[in-house]
Formats: sequence, structure tokens, C-alpha cells
Amino acid sequence: MAADGRTKEMHVAMVMTPDDWPMWPMLPLKRYVALGHPAYPRQTGCLVAGDQDTPIVYLTSAYQFNPRLVEQYGNISYGSPEAMVDDGWLVD
Repeated sequence: MAADGRTKEMHVAMVMTPDDWPMWPMLPLKRYVALGHPAYPRQTGCLVAGDQDTPIVYLTSAYQFNPRLVEQYGNISYGSPEAMVDDGWLVD
């Protein structure tokens, strides 16, 4: 079970169902990591519809994501939604 009480399968199912994304065409993500300051224990990211089979997590908030600036964001590519969730990314 993930830190937010949802199962891995629930997170993967949401990633694979863009029609259910509350901010379509983007899906906000979070990952709990040590970023150097205890007041900021999470990292934000987002997926873009069309990338859900082999997810690319863009390292920016879904609220700040701008498709014209996609090359400026850091990103992490995964071979599957399961691998992304296994790396700690959760639907926010």
C-alpha cells in the first residue's frame, strides 16, 4: 500500500485511464523524498496524456506545466506505469 493509503494497482489504474484524470490532459503526481529540507518532503511532477503506457514524469507542477516549455523541464522516463509507481510516484 502506498503512503497515501491507495494501493499500487489503484495508482496504475488511474495512470492508465486519462479520461478520469481530474486535470486532463495532465495528471499531477507526487513523490516523497528527502529534498534537503524537512519542511519540503515531497517532489511534484506530472504526466501528459498520451504518455501513460511508457510514462514520462515531468519535474514540474501540473499547475505550472507549459507544453511550449517541455524541453526546459527535467523528466524521468519509465518503461511502464508499474515502474513509475515502484519508484515512488503517486497520483496526487
